Amino acid sequence: PSDYPITLIPNLDQRTKRSLQEQGIDDARDIPETTKLDKVQMRVLESIKSNTPVSSPKLKAVLQNVTYPIHHIDFESFMTAIPRYKNTKPYEGILFQWSNHIEASDGSITHDDFVFDGTGDPRRAFAETLLASVGNSGSLCIYSNYEEVAIKQLAKLFDDLREPLLKLLERTWDLFEVIRQHFYHPGFGGSYSIKRVLPALCPEHDYAALDISDGKDAMQAYLHSMGLPTEEKREVHRQLKQYCALDTWAMVKIRRALATHIANVS
Repeated sequence: PSDYPITLIPNLDQRTKRSLQEQGIDDARDIPETTKLDKVQMRVLESIKSNTPVSSPKLKAVLQNVTYPIHHIDFESFMTAIPRYKNTKPYEGILFQWSNHIEASDGSITHDDFVFDGTGDPRRAFAETLLASVGNSGSLCIYSNYEEVAIKQLAKLFDDLREPLLKLLERTWDLFEVIRQHFYHPGFGGSYSIKRVLPALCPEHDYAALDISDGKDAMQAYLHSMGLPTEEKREVHRQLKQYCALDTWAMVKIRRALATHIANVS
């Protein structure tokens, strides 16, 4: 099989896929220029064929559409079949952790984080500490809309925090959508996952060295930590913070790598 299958082209419709297969084309680099593709698909194909990163003419303006201080935020949650807390449903996501890398206008970075270490429902403490960390100004850089959905759920849960939580939604800036709509690197291998994007753009960073390396691991580690003695629990929480911090640090590095790309091509 080809190292560059036609499946690397995102959202390729069945008719086009079938047509290419009937022509004996299974390598994306052999897709004819006459094939009808949208802008995103054409960018991916150009990047694969040239083996170089390709961006849209709008990327520069989109990258500048942020307000400092920029809060790069990431949330973690767990779910259980049997609800642990009052007014929760089976398999409902319970937020227990956030990370926030804050970039000031002078480029300096500070970091805030939170992992709930109490015994009750963590969501109230999660919401209050998050609001304190992000304050009233600056863009909230997210990677996909998960954080927006989670903030809406918190706003439904806590009437007294509803207004400030919903105001956060006016400040979100989705880096995932920026990349998907305006940039492709052959190292992505057909995926826009942050775990593929980060090493493609910043090879010095990846998730391989972490004790906890994805959201599923984080959920299981946190649930396991609930029954541990204090010292062991503290170690698991340290690992959780390390993992979540890499997600938000990744957003800082990816934004900067995209800005560098723009500077080099303009």
